[in-house]
Amino acid sequence: MEWTAETIRQLRANAQITQAQLAGWLGVTVKQVKHLENRRRNPSGPVERLLDIFAKQHHGQPVQVLSAPRREQAQLRPVVEPAGNDALVWDS
Repeated sequence: MEWTAETIRQLRANAQITQAQLAGWLGVTVKQVKHLENRRRNPSGPVERLLDIFAKQHHGQPVQVLSAPRREQAQLRPVVEPAGNDALVWDS
């Protein structure tokens, strides 16, 4: 399929998802989705392929897009072993 600004907008509207949700699904920024929908940019090859997959999987039905929670960097803190030795163990 040829992906134009209008077909991308229609795909998103039919799936009833936001630009942010589509961006998350495609692995791009919201700004890039906005550019695609406003004819400022054309989708790259990988994005076109993902749009093809998305369109094929969802056939214009509403979609629930879930995103994985963002991992916060573990803060390491020293834990002193109770055995009385002087070793430090790092616990995350």
